[in-house]
Amino acid sequence: MEQEISRRRFLQGLGLAGAATVGAGLAGCAPAAPAAEGEKLSGTGEQAYQWSWEAGPESIAEDQIVQTEEHEFVVVGAGLAGLATAASLAENGGDVLVVEKNTTWASRGSVIAHIGALNTPRWVAEGVEYSKFDVFRDWDVQNGSRMDNAQVWTFLERSGEALEWSLQKAEALGGTVELLGSHYFGEKFPEYYGTVMVNASDQMIELEGNGIEMGKGNALHFSLYQSSLDNGAQYLWSTPGKQLVVEDGKVRGIICVNADGDYVRYLATKGVILATGDISGDEEMSACFAPIMNRCQSSMYIPAGMNTGDGQKMAIWAGAKMQDGPWPPMIHPQGYGMFLGPFMCTNSFGRRFMNEDTWTQGKSLGILNQPGNVDYGFCVFDKNYSRDMHATRKIGGGLMWDSVYRVYGNEEPDEAYDERILGMGIDGGFIYQADTLEEAAALVKADYPTFDEDLFLAEVARYNELVAAGEDTDFGKRSDLMLPIAEAPFFIEKVGPNKMCAPGGALITGYGQVIDEEENPIEGLYAVGNCSGGLYAVDYPLVINGNSHGRCITFGYLLGRQLTGVEEVQSYPTRA
Repeated sequence: MEQEISRRRFLQGLGLAGAATVGAGLAGCAPAAPAAEGEKLSGTGEQAYQWSWEAGPESIAEDQIVQTEEHEFVVVGAGLAGLATAASLAENGGDVLVVEKNTTWASRGSVIAHIGALNTPRWVAEGVEYSKFDVFRDWDVQNGSRMDNAQVWTFLERSGEALEWSLQKAEALGGTVELLGSHYFGEKFPEYYGTVMVNASDQMIELEGNGIEMGKGNALHFSLYQSSLDNGAQYLWSTPGKQLVVEDGKVRGIICVNADGDYVRYLATKGVILATGDISGDEEMSACFAPIMNRCQSSMYIPAGMNTGDGQKMAIWAGAKMQDGPWPPMIHPQGYGMFLGPFMCTNSFGRRFMNEDTWTQGKSLGILNQPGNVDYGFCVFDKNYSRDMHATRKIGGGLMWDSVYRVYGNEEPDEAYDERILGMGIDGGFIYQADTLEEAAALVKADYPTFDEDLFLAEVARYNELVAAGEDTDFGKRSDLMLPIAEAPFFIEKVGPNKMCAPGGALITGYGQVIDEEENPIEGLYAVGNCSGGLYAVDYPLVINGNSHGRCITFGYLLGRQLTGVEEVQSYPTRA
């Protein structure tokens, strides 16, 4: 065992040239802009850096480490990917320690979570089954043909099996599973059924007992957590990972800070698995790898303050090859009001700028690409909003157009949901209501001085003319989605995206082993979930809603089985 673990010795152990080469792992980062005159860059005296993490971690002397433990596997992070990995490792006989910097396991939220996979048995039992070839092609289109084909194919082939594995754990604790019936039905941005929601049980709530509201957003997380505990996994809370232990190019463990503020070292005889989530909680990393994320003023990533790219940084310091940038953003239009549907949209100045018949990500990106350097626009509709949304959801639809809770097979309009979302928008100050369009526009103008009332009213008049003519000659929106804005009361809604996550990170082999800049596997280091790269590129695909959650379960499940010898290791390298 080395007596001092320092950044320079990390690099020397990996056979790297020295301190200046730590940035070699940043090939996927957005090109560094030259420093402005007088701008101070971080540096050590040997090299100046644009990004703070490029300088590597501070040295940790041996006498600073108060404790050393050894396990077969150390999982870093207790979000969905870490929980799935721990559950799979533990049930197959692995000695598992999970270290988590938060005070408990993490989920995206307590209200709802969509978990997506292809051809899960309970969907197949409903007669819903798709060709992997068709889904793959649509995934390819939405990712600009820049994703790792092999990784996507693995997801499409194995995700149904993996999701079923996890759902059975939830049902064993009394949870119930619902199939999500809402997705986008338009031809140009196809989405497929395959998403589930898991309802918590009283048994889960009684077992959990740590203050997390148990709902659809975390019932499956808890089930995986409980399964891993039942099979011997151990968890340490308030224990963030700081740097990997690297000897002779091999990852041997990780140094963490425990709840008392002391350095502790956890050796892993069979592997360290990074499952630390994405980078959206770190504005600097977002600026480097996914700059569009920083244009969103609203954030819905949960738990706040946790997803700060810790795993990506540690992987970089260990010599990992990063996914090419920019990394795909997951930015859904939930930043302000949440009614978009088929309704006319304008930019922040009041000018219509898009064909509103597009998917969730498309609306978000369209708003961000408008002039004005803001992250919002406006949506206008009249008293018939609920009728119009439901009349069009089977030819358009999708998130923020249909209810996010709609259960497959239930075709009834969810008017209570519509009223609740409208009320939330009004209460939040995002929806302006008046008896005339002129009055509504004046209310918006009072809060947003750059909003041009006359321009907006002219655009609405033009839109209504196109509706009457039966053809949108301005933007080509389908005529059956062109609905008049004619009956009071009128509503103008502030709409825009929030940042949810920017999935991307270390490139991996076919089963999750991190590769270095020469595309050789780094012994002892693995990555799962949103801190691994390759599954997505360009944009986050909603081909199957909730597939980010599904990928966490799928690759955690597979990695656990392969590292414990239950199934054959897939070791081919990947490129993205």
